[in-house]
Amino acid sequence: MLNSFIETELMEYGQTPQDLWEYLYMRKFFGRFCYVAFLLTILVTFSVSFLLMLRSNEKSDHRGFSGAYSPLRGSSVKLVFERANPAVVRITSTHILDQEESLPQNHPEIGERRSRGIGTGCIIDGAGYIVTNHHVVEKAEQIRVRFYDNQELSAKIVGADRMTDLALLKVDTDRPLVVMPLGDSSEVKVGEEVIAIGNPYSYDRTVTKGIVSAKNRKVFGTLYEDYIQTDAAINSGNSGGPLLNMAGELIGINTIVRADANGISFAIPADQVKQIVSQLKLHGHVTRGFLGVQPEDISDEMREAMGLSTSYGAIVTHITEDSAASKAGLEVYDVITRFNRKEVLDKDSLYKLIAETPPGKSIEVEVIRGGSTKQLFATLAERDTPRVSTATPKEAGKPKENGKFGKMGFLVEEIGSSGAKEIVKVKTSPFSGVVVSDIDSLSCAAEAGLKRGFIITEVNRKPVSSTTEFEDAIKELKDSQAVMLRVARANSQTLSIIAFRICN
Repeated sequence: MLNSFIETELMEYGQTPQDLWEYLYMRKFFGRFCYVAFLLTILVTFSVSFLLMLRSNEKSDHRGFSGAYSPLRGSSVKLVFERANPAVVRITSTHILDQEESLPQNHPEIGERRSRGIGTGCIIDGAGYIVTNHHVVEKAEQIRVRFYDNQELSAKIVGADRMTDLALLKVDTDRPLVVMPLGDSSEVKVGEEVIAIGNPYSYDRTVTKGIVSAKNRKVFGTLYEDYIQTDAAINSGNSGGPLLNMAGELIGINTIVRADANGISFAIPADQVKQIVSQLKLHGHVTRGFLGVQPEDISDEMREAMGLSTSYGAIVTHITEDSAASKAGLEVYDVITRFNRKEVLDKDSLYKLIAETPPGKSIEVEVIRGGSTKQLFATLAERDTPRVSTATPKEAGKPKENGKFGKMGFLVEEIGSSGAKEIVKVKTSPFSGVVVSDIDSLSCAAEAGLKRGFIITEVNRKPVSSTTEFEDAIKELKDSQAVMLRVARANSQTLSIIAFRICN
């Protein structure tokens, strides 16, 4: 009956049933065609986007880029290095050393001299903040930072913490800075591949690869050690540089090398870096809570003797008089199992929890005493930690001995003067200029190799043949400005170039 109705309706419009079936077939075919075309469009779009992303990763250009680069996934060492390299800096710190104790009395070189140290740092904030090791910049008179494009800037110490060997530097610049993202070091796994970038023995921007050998390592047995151990090659000059995962995230700051072993180095975990740096940025120093207990790990014998069922915690062996612990009612033989509602695994984890808690905060301490669990409340005091000065010796008021030598750090005389003739046999020199008659042994000029008796023929490519011309050539030079001298060494028949920064 339905078929008869359809045939009647079709005949009214001059159509046959065959026409209907052809129409339905074409409609079905067209629908399938559209569906397949839709799927192909999605596939092509995804493929092109993926290839463009790979191309941009392989040919990354950081010029003019500011901010943290995005973490990578499934990356090669080459790609991680290309991404991270602009966020790594070379740090040169200049120190004044006293040789009096190391040289015999009346030795001609006795006194002070400059020494230059090399380290590495990581840009962690686009405002110019750089994290490195405290020992890289400790007691530095001058700190210079060199970026990946070889531009150099002076840096100042914002704050430093000797206990964790971390320091925060800052450079003032308008240039866009690539920032290294800080990863989650708690998620780092033993056996995971890692990359180190640094300046070992002044070999700039050396990249090495290894694995995470272990976590939670102690080296010197101090309170706040929680190192990541790695076998990535790390040497002198790598200090303060990044340990990166294969996503290009900073998971540690390289700090210690076992000189008596191969492939054993240590890095400060990124989670600890975040905590310390945040305090250094705000206060210039680190404050830590102080409870006033001496904890120890619980041995199997202690656990048996005390009838403990718990496998974790730290036992109190001593309480400081009039401390937060004594005021809260803690007792010797108490087993601390929770601190500020966080589980205490052992004495190291307790020290870490106490240090992370700001002084003045009231916290809950859960202990096991006599087989029963008790909750006590303590208000932490501040741990007495030596503060690290952020001022360089010059800023701190170290007397400058360069009044005699002026800003250049040395004196000159006319080449034909009687004083010059006593210094150098000018008759044998074919060059005109001025003679270095005296030089400050602590000056940057002396450090660069300038010596008494050298003849200066040019200053910043300007010829000088008299002291007047020399003074005219240097009068506009400012502190930290680079200067280039063309000189003839005593009795030499050739000229060489000496370059340095004014640092007196």
